[in-house]
Amino acid sequence: MGIIQHNVVLATTCDKKEVESIKKFIKSTDYPELFYVAPEVMNGHITVVMLPDGSNYGQYPDDEYDELRNSFIDKIGEDENGETSWRWVEMAYGEWEPQIIRGHNLNNMW
Repeated sequence: MGIIQHNVVLATTCDKKEVESIKKFIKSTDYPELFYVAPEVMNGHITVVMLPDGSNYGQYPDDEYDELRNSFIDKIGEDENGETSWRWVEMAYGEWEPQIIRGHNLNNMW
């Protein structure tokens, strides 16, 4: 049995057009079950979660899930002007120390 390090992405926006676009992206993937779109609760914020896949680190299908995670982050990431309506973070936890891998916030204070 290999090492399991869970990666999760949390992304939040108030832009309903962006949410519809990401829903189309999710449906187009081979693993739509790895995503959860939370309903709007307050102030128009909608959060999309890319759940951990549970695969062993460095073994198939871990690389495939890493590519999907990167594609998701590219989709919600900055446009050609360096802007995005999404605030997001990728975190990892499991058998190694928990960590924030990368993300984007209003002040870009990483």
